[in-house]
Amino acid sequence: MGGQITYMKWGIYQSIVLQRIVIGTHGLRFHARVLRITPLDVYTRCMVTVGIDEVGRGPLAGPLVVCACAQEGKIPKEFWNDVGDSKQVNEKKREEIFQMAHAYKKEGLLRFALANVTAKEIDRIGMTAATRKGVKEALRKLDIAPEESDVRLDGLLYAPKEFKKQRTIIKGDQKEKLIGLASIIAKVARDTYMTRQARKYPEYGFERHKGYGTREHREAIRKHGNSPLHRASFCRNIGT
Repeated sequence: MGGQITYMKWGIYQSIVLQRIVIGTHGLRFHARVLRITPLDVYTRCMVTVGIDEVGRGPLAGPLVVCACAQEGKIPKEFWNDVGDSKQVNEKKREEIFQMAHAYKKEGLLRFALANVTAKEIDRIGMTAATRKGVKEALRKLDIAPEESDVRLDGLLYAPKEFKKQRTIIKGDQKEKLIGLASIIAKVARDTYMTRQARKYPEYGFERHKGYGTREHREAIRKHGNSPLHRASFCRNIGT
């Protein structure tokens, strides 16, 4: 995963002058020093690889969650061994990866951002527009300039047009580790939210099915009707 940040050769120089501000005991002092640099040693950071995936496109209830993820430092190779499609990683392992991702984020080795699109918003604008909105918001929160981003997205996802360098990859969560990690982070975040909501709406069993259309869930909707978490546009024919 060390190749997540790409560098390009900036130029061939024999020397450069770096001017820096040094804060000393007597206030600010300006210093300049000349560094001897051999040819081909000068590089400038130009692109950061970003992985994006969503969770919650199909459920009858709950939000759509989009995660954008970027590696900013060296992370142990072992961390990536079990990273992949969140549906193929068991719940315990997903939780472990999620906690480790937060730890690496605190250390400045990993950056990720989540965007939620509510059921009400999905009903209002439709799933296609909701997905675009989620991707746009996740990238905004990630706060990496479009010209510095190499965006890789799962499935049929697309980044806004200002992200010139982007690639949509079918089954990307299985092929690209950063997309797989985004999938897991989004999955755990969404599952945790739905489990908490189960305390508020215990009659629906959200802690078990997380809003997906299981038989138990459909029967609960027939009995109790829709909650504020339900996507009315997804539940129209359930009561018939």
